[in-house]
Order: sequence, then C-alpha cells, then structure tokens
Amino acid sequence: MNVIGLFLASILSLFNFTQLAATSAAFFDMPVEERQATVLFVGDMMFDRSVRTTAERSGEDFLFSCISSTLANADLTIANLEGPITDNPSRSVGSAIGSPDNFVFTFPRSTAALLKEHHIDLVSIGNNHILNFGYSGVRTTVQALEEAEVGYIGDPIGDTVALRTINGIPFAFIAYNEFDD
Repeated sequence: MNVIGLFLASILSLFNFTQLAATSAAFFDMPVEERQATVLFVGDMMFDRSVRTTAERSGEDFLFSCISSTLANADLTIANLEGPITDNPSRSVGSAIGSPDNFVFTFPRSTAALLKEHHIDLVSIGNNHILNFGYSGVRTTVQALEEAEVGYIGDPIGDTVALRTINGIPFAFIAYNEFDD
C-alpha cells in the first residue's frame, strides 16, 4: 500500500469508518475486482384457475413462452409459489368468482419440474395459500421441489434459509409464513 492509501485509511479509521477505511486501503493497494450477480425476483406464480386450464389446453411450456429467455439470463431467479403442489383435484377451476373455492389453489405435480426447466431456481412458499391443502400439501410441495432441485424458503413446517454463492458473492434468502391453517 502506498503512503497516501495508508494515510487515508488511518484517518478514516479514527472516525470509526472501518468499512470505508478498508475499502480505501484496498483501493490504493490494488485494483478492485468488481463482482456482479444478476438476481431476478418475480412475483406470484399461480398455476390454478384459468392458468391451469390454459396449460392443459396449450401445454405447460406455453405459460413461460414470453419470459423464458429473460429468466435464463439471470444468475438466479426467485419467485413466489402461490400455492401447494399436490395430487388433489383443483377446487378453483370453474368456481364462481369470489366464492371460497375460488381462493383454494393446488398445482399439478409437474409444476416443480416446469419451474426448473424455465430457470426458476428458488421459490418462496411462505404465503397465504401454501396451507390450502394442510400440512400434507406442504409436504408434497417440498418433496416435488426437492425432486426437481428447486430451492425453497418459507416452509411453515421447518425453518428454511437458502444460502447461495453467485459469482463469488454470498447471498442468504429467507421467508416466513405467518398464516395458520
């Protein structure tokens, strides 16, 4: 480190700017290696109601046809899985808008593999619909996600924190579920 860098780091450390002091010292000592990661957060992914019937009619890949390349360009893509993956029949397909069944979701078992295929790497299940089919629905969701190698956070049964290192940058992702069955 040259004299200017040492002097600047010493002054900054006197004022308890430790992080800035370390940054300044490193800046004057050697070129800073810039690391970048593209983390894409997408919103609710719901695969029931009319989305389910569209997938049945046009194929599941159709649902991602306009966004798949965008998802593929990110280093990590995270979404909110707005319901459980189960073997139960849909209660919301064909239900009256505003009726209780219209707000009860279940997604086909193929959903987890579909997410993986279209570059969804991590999902939050910490939301108000994950318990639509009780704790057995949570367990089948977790099992399907694990089989497809899609990470998850917000498990209401167990604590889940997803730790990822992307391009040398450490990340921790957490979510929680405040809703009770």
